[in-house]
Amino acid sequence: MINKVNNLNEKSFKNYSGPDKEFKEKNIIFGYNGRGKSSLAKGIIQEFLKDNENKESNYRFFNRNYISNNLILKESKDSKIKGVIANFGKKDVDIEKQIELLELNIVDTKKLEDEIKQLDKNIRTEIDKIHDNKKGNISIQKKPISKTNKEVILLYNEDVEKAKKIENNEEKLINFKGDNTLEKQKLNIEKINIPIIEIIDNNEIVKVKDIFSKIYDDIEIPSSKVVE
Repeated sequence: MINKVNNLNEKSFKNYSGPDKEFKEKNIIFGYNGRGKSSLAKGIIQEFLKDNENKESNYRFFNRNYISNNLILKESKDSKIKGVIANFGKKDVDIEKQIELLELNIVDTKKLEDEIKQLDKNIRTEIDKIHDNKKGNISIQKKPISKTNKEVILLYNEDVEKAKKIENNEEKLINFKGDNTLEKQKLNIEKINIPIIEIIDNNEIVKVKDIFSKIYDDIEIPSSKVVE
């Protein structure tokens, strides 16, 4: 039996021990609202639990939270039977509350998968828009549709690394917008018809060299001979 409360610290009670006249087997405590009845009742419970650990089922504390902690009333989910389901007792109520919390976290995986697919589609559309904007008039194909967004980004990263070997300034690469000027120049060069040039044999070159290096007498040579 509890004779008194010891060292109670609850709201207006500061290290309170009492009452001076110890509790009897049955006690009635009267007071207006806000005078500490509930706080004293908590102190009595704390005193009880000091010698009765894990025996919460051996007392009842009927305060304003008792109903919410020990009773749940809700409509039946059974389509055939309409009514109210009641759960009594703190343990069952706590379990029911935990179930309700878990139910709130249930996710429609099919809906989530559809949303992910749509997001992937939107990302790919955005990637292709950037591709078209950057390539300008140059005929550069988009990355294969069979590739995932992650694979496509890796392929573009490889393109960037190749571009850096030509132009290492990243700012210039970012601001670069492709045009087909160089491509047209390349096509024009390919269209040029270069004639075949006959190569003179080395022996002929030696003969010509001998002719020009030889000293000739200043004599009259018939014109027909010169022609020959």
